[in-house]
Amino acid sequence: MAKLARVAKATVATRGDRPRISMGFVFRSVFQDRPDLCAELLEVCLGIEVREVSVVEHERVVEADMEARAGRLDLYVVGADGTRYDVEVQVEGRKNELLRARYYQSLMDVDFLKRGGDVMSLPQTMVLFICDFDPFGADLRRYDCVTTVQQTGKEAGDGRRIVMLNAGALDGHVSPELDAFLRFFRNEAVEGDPFVDKIEAIIDSLLLNPTWKEQYMTFEDELEAARWNAERRGMEKERTRAEHENALLVEALEAAGRAGELGAAFKDPTRRAALIAEFGIDASAESE
Repeated sequence: MAKLARVAKATVATRGDRPRISMGFVFRSVFQDRPDLCAELLEVCLGIEVREVSVVEHERVVEADMEARAGRLDLYVVGADGTRYDVEVQVEGRKNELLRARYYQSLMDVDFLKRGGDVMSLPQTMVLFICDFDPFGADLRRYDCVTTVQQTGKEAGDGRRIVMLNAGALDGHVSPELDAFLRFFRNEAVEGDPFVDKIEAIIDSLLLNPTWKEQYMTFEDELEAARWNAERRGMEKERTRAEHENALLVEALEAAGRAGELGAAFKDPTRRAALIAEFGIDASAESE
């Protein structure tokens, strides 16, 4: 059994401006049409043996029916034993990761049934989230989620499993191979790991392709624009909330006959915060 590695707090070297595997476009470019590499990814991340992969598709689109919204799977992999895997890279927490994983599992079931499968022969499904954040707040590097029977505490055996990896955790024992990959996922410079070396070699080859490099630069520009727009929307939302909060505070102080405190409230943020707490003002819900 491989010796487990523990992450330690230390100053680390980064890969600089090289394309990051945590970027969806780069991740898909590296693993698409490379079944052996996909099998190795699953083995490293899940700690299981994946002898062979029969299907690899990136951005697999699954349509449930004419009225339902189509779903898109980042990296859809079918093992030789029929197990379905969906691998998703996540760099921003949305606090709904489990619900999204549940949705992706349902898409894999629908896809199997639409291709002629029988409900009684539904395959094992695994959704793997590789995250750059902590989805459960326990500072662990790996979280395994399965359906259990509440009264017995045993697994229900419905063939569904969700694994979420937290690349940013400083606690939790993992294999040296997974430790290296998660550090690489966070854009740390990793040397001497065969799996990471393979990925870096593929990225080198992609950078020599002018078409891919242009697509990557476009992707980066679009990503930066999306971040800027999100920040601007956040600032505008915060400004709107603050303005509404101020209006409610004025109303509360005037109703209480304490309008004379308005000047001090708006000059002193601490005093303003104390008054907002005193009157129980919460403008966040009303400013959505």
